[in-house]
Amino acid sequence: MTGSGFERLLYTDCQAGQGRRGSTGFQIQAQSEGVDRQQEQLAVNSLLYAIQDTWIAQGLPPQDFPRGFAHSADAGYGTAQSLYLGREVNGARQGNHLADCLLTRNAQSYGAVRPAQLWHSPLWREVAWPQTTCPAFDDYLEPGPLDIDAVASWVSHLSSAEPLAQLLSVLEQPDGRKVLLLAETPQEAMSWIAAATVLLPMRTALEISFKVFVDRPTHASQRICAFPRAFGRRLPVEAEQHRFVLDTVEETCSEQEISPRAAFWVARLASAEDPYRVLEAVEFAELLAETTQAIQTTGTGPETPAQADARQTAWALSTPEDRCWEPPGLIRWLSSAAPHLRDNYGPDVVQILLQYQPHPDHLQAVDALMTTGTLAENAAKVRQALLVAEIDAARNGMRPPADRLRTMDLSTDAYRDAQSDIASAVLNADDNRTIDALLRVAHRHRIRLPVAALVERLHAFVTAWVAMPQSDYDPRTWALSEAITDILHQVLSDQLLRHGHQAVIEPVRRVWPMLLSSAAPEDPLGWHIRVAELEAATPETRPVILAATLQRYGQDSAHAAHGFQQALLAWNQLQPHDAVAIVGRVPTWIPLLPAVIEQAQRAVRASIEAPDEDLLLAMHHLRDRKTLPRDADLDQLLASDHHVIRVLQQLRDVSESEDEQWNLYSSIKVLQRTDIRVLRPRTHLLLTYSLTSAQQWAGAHVLAALPDAAIAGFVAAAIGELAGTRTETTLCRLVLWCTDDKILPEHPRAALTGGIRDFLEPFPTPQRDELATTIYGLLPADARPHWATMFSAPEPAEPRRGFWSRGDKTR
Repeated sequence: MTGSGFERLLYTDCQAGQGRRGSTGFQIQAQSEGVDRQQEQLAVNSLLYAIQDTWIAQGLPPQDFPRGFAHSADAGYGTAQSLYLGREVNGARQGNHLADCLLTRNAQSYGAVRPAQLWHSPLWREVAWPQTTCPAFDDYLEPGPLDIDAVASWVSHLSSAEPLAQLLSVLEQPDGRKVLLLAETPQEAMSWIAAATVLLPMRTALEISFKVFVDRPTHASQRICAFPRAFGRRLPVEAEQHRFVLDTVEETCSEQEISPRAAFWVARLASAEDPYRVLEAVEFAELLAETTQAIQTTGTGPETPAQADARQTAWALSTPEDRCWEPPGLIRWLSSAAPHLRDNYGPDVVQILLQYQPHPDHLQAVDALMTTGTLAENAAKVRQALLVAEIDAARNGMRPPADRLRTMDLSTDAYRDAQSDIASAVLNADDNRTIDALLRVAHRHRIRLPVAALVERLHAFVTAWVAMPQSDYDPRTWALSEAITDILHQVLSDQLLRHGHQAVIEPVRRVWPMLLSSAAPEDPLGWHIRVAELEAATPETRPVILAATLQRYGQDSAHAAHGFQQALLAWNQLQPHDAVAIVGRVPTWIPLLPAVIEQAQRAVRASIEAPDEDLLLAMHHLRDRKTLPRDADLDQLLASDHHVIRVLQQLRDVSESEDEQWNLYSSIKVLQRTDIRVLRPRTHLLLTYSLTSAQQWAGAHVLAALPDAAIAGFVAAAIGELAGTRTETTLCRLVLWCTDDKILPEHPRAALTGGIRDFLEPFPTPQRDELATTIYGLLPADARPHWATMFSAPEPAEPRRGFWSRGDKTR
């Protein structure tokens, strides 16, 4: 049917006064009022009859000349049927012909009728109009013999559908080759053109110009031209390098790769019970190709993935019973379709998918769309179908994904059925992989299984799992994980009791994360679990984990400490720094294994020149256990550390008593003779205790007493403390230490002063000024002059902003 109708034009040989020009000869005989100049040129240049001179020379009667047919897409659209009339009306020469043309600038005028289907339509006129104007055509377009039923029947009787698919593959490409049809009759050529164009979207089909027949095929401008086969035998396929040549009689053609789209639609049309569904689906596919990425390609080249998915979706919606579509294509369309299309057609697509028992993978994708809000309708049905499909798949050992699904309300009956089905399947499963898959399904869908009914089967499952060194199970993805953890702990504990340490190392190595929370100090299996955690740790986290374990295992229970040491040795995980930590942290009244002591002794010898705090602590404990090697150097080192520890205790406990102060400062003076190897690891504690000591000048005494080699480390630690949360308090005390040259000699005082200045240098000037003024206000009154002198800043009468920057200029 038409949209807004057609203008009409008739061209033929006219007597004087019969045509629009008024004179004699070939001209536009009549036309409707809406025909413009460009449309006139379209008709005259592209739609007229093409005379075969050979037939005239042979004396073929005019009634035996074939009808002509043409379509053009220049200046709108024009379609014409023409015929040969014989002699000219003004003479005896052959060559008279008549062309009746329909012209429009509106593609909707054609409705769903392709131009080629108008061949031999009853609408065409075969005689001139009685006057030079004629009415426009605003009636229904009635196809001729090439209606959709006839075209589908013709396709089904082809010896092979492959040439038609090749022709369609060419025409799908707007910039592709031109087409030459070699046909014995126009009907043959028109049948091929009609069959190809009904399988293209209407707008694409209208853009394809064609003419049947042409007189000179090598000069024809139309995209498709047909030429009498008898005359075309001189044009072999291989000679037409730039054309796609198709012999309609032999059904042979030039070489052309068949596109998936062409193969799909040709097959549908050839087997269609209702060809109109195919025609509608072709148009529907174009509509559905609009995506959220605004990808809409109508006849602009090879089919895009989005168009391919739209094609399958269109066919599924048009003919759901014909399973030529694939679920992944429909799901991809659901994921990417424009929102208004998904809202209109998405529920029907989901319903189609549910009807054909799709694979769990497909239902998982649809369910994901539902739960993210892309599709909301039928969400419960999809989830129920997914649950059933995953249970069926799990019975065959197929695992579902590990992620848990969002909660979705299922009917009470559906939930109970799922509980019963999964529990029954677990009880009857022949292999562990099936149980693994079923437990994953229950966990994923949040189905609570009856523990009591399954405990014996789960015990057998866990026992077999422990014996499988190659198992790739992930207990975090199982339902009943707590119950299974308890069973697993019981099975491994029994195995440890019966067969010893080596029997549980490999199983624990696989499952320790699941059991970590149950690793109690008095539990023999727990020792192995903790060692497995150490084995898996990074070099950075291992000391932290070991310290936490020793805190739990080594402080109160000799049994736990002893068992943990044995587990370390059984796993071959005892490293020298582990032995140092154990010796230092386990109370001396708890026995240590000889191998632990030996490793600690070895670490002492290896690190005696650069001990850390842990090594010093281990050395003290080795001496208390009477296992420290007899060595004068070690004795000196421990004596120095004892003195540092005494200073730390005094810094912590000192009061305002003059006697305590005198004792503290006397002890601090001895630091000058303390071994530098001890001072380095103890520097941080000396600084921390000095900053928090009740004697605010204690840190100055410590810094003054340090040997030169330890001053830089102490200052660096002090400046590092300034970046903490107590910047002002810390800075005030450091500045206080710098303001009395009677306590702090020039060298350490200059080092600390320079460090403070370097710390403040990156600060913006206003922030530095504000901080400096704050410190000035916090300092004791007798320290303020020293502070101002130290930084060459004038002493303000009252704390105010800006003095730091003035003093800073003289640096």
